[in-house]
Amino acid sequence: MTVAAVGPQGPQKHDLLAGLEKGLAVIEAFDQERPRLTISEVAERTGLTRAAARRYQLTLTHLGLVHQERKMFALAPRVLRLAQSDMHSARLPRVLQPALLELAHTLKEASAASVLDAADAVCIAATSAGRNVRHSRDASIAVDRGLPRDYPVAAGDRLQASSVHTQLDRDGTTNMRPALRLALTSVCTAAALVAYTGAQAQAPAPLKVGLMLPSTGTFAALGDMIERGFRLYVQEQGGKLGGREIQYFRVDDESDPSKATDNVNKLIKRDNVDVIVGTVHSGVALAMARAAKESNTMLIVPNAGADAITGAMCAPHIFRSSFSNWQPGYATGVVAAGKGYKRAMTITWNYAAGAETVKGFTEAFEKGGGKVMKDLNLPFPGVEFQALLTEIAAQKPDVVFAFFAGGGAVKFV
Repeated sequence: MTVAAVGPQGPQKHDLLAGLEKGLAVIEAFDQERPRLTISEVAERTGLTRAAARRYQLTLTHLGLVHQERKMFALAPRVLRLAQSDMHSARLPRVLQPALLELAHTLKEASAASVLDAADAVCIAATSAGRNVRHSRDASIAVDRGLPRDYPVAAGDRLQASSVHTQLDRDGTTNMRPALRLALTSVCTAAALVAYTGAQAQAPAPLKVGLMLPSTGTFAALGDMIERGFRLYVQEQGGKLGGREIQYFRVDDESDPSKATDNVNKLIKRDNVDVIVGTVHSGVALAMARAAKESNTMLIVPNAGADAITGAMCAPHIFRSSFSNWQPGYATGVVAAGKGYKRAMTITWNYAAGAETVKGFTEAFEKGGGKVMKDLNLPFPGVEFQALLTEIAAQKPDVVFAFFAGGGAVKFV
């Protein structure tokens, strides 16, 4: 067996395991501010390539030190095992704790003790107004980030490099340097500890937002614009809503009512989302509203106008930010009748939004003295309009009311 000699300047670079150093750097990337990270964010924080960051994350996940939820990673409870034996054997926190309690009780202020480990300041014990808060180590601040070593930091901590050689002679036996070696095996262990415990204690859980919108088909452009608008607003709020990070889950509803119930239940039952945003197709939206009402899940409808959603199916947690199908149809009917038109025809797809919009137009137009001669429709999302346009030309109505959306509306025009 060959043992590498370690000289006064430390080990040679070729004697070190770069992979271990990078793996610990990945663990240290998680902190109180960012307890959950994507692979790209880990790569950015560690200086690794995205491919390397992905391999380290998958390895740590396999070892049970990190857990994955879709694209997000977070430290798992098992990461605390890295510090377990060291924490149990450390004497310095136990020696300091009584003095900290007495100091905090006297001053009626929080009190903490930190030590220097190379360029890092590590909090090893703390109290708050006489009450024990922490009896373990906690990464506090890296003093090589432009701060002098005697800079006073939060909770009255004062870091003094000169104290490293100080004797603790309460019992006449404790020397600071051996105690430091006993108390601090590595700042990485402390960083892993605070990243996990701090995140669990302080960081609120992310707000899970389920986006059920069309990514394919005639309404794809509308689905894309709705999602972009929602994400833009979140971005303008600093990436948070109500102080909570946003975690997105997405389902392509395909504008297919027959798949709507299964699709919305993926978000509600599989992903456990807090709120659902969608959709464009009224038939799909009706199924979403039923599921949201049954499960008490918040639903925001940004486009689909099915009247029943804010009518018969109305609920305290179902919101509409657009319109009901009846509204634009009725308003158009009022205007058409007011202009003196007497004979009208309508054309739309044979689906809920089309039928309800035409109904609103007919109600207002006939109330104003007009008459709808004929309602024309074609299967959704068909765009073979020629035969119907020929029939309209033959009937020669005074006005034609048409309702189409997305790509179908573009082709009709």
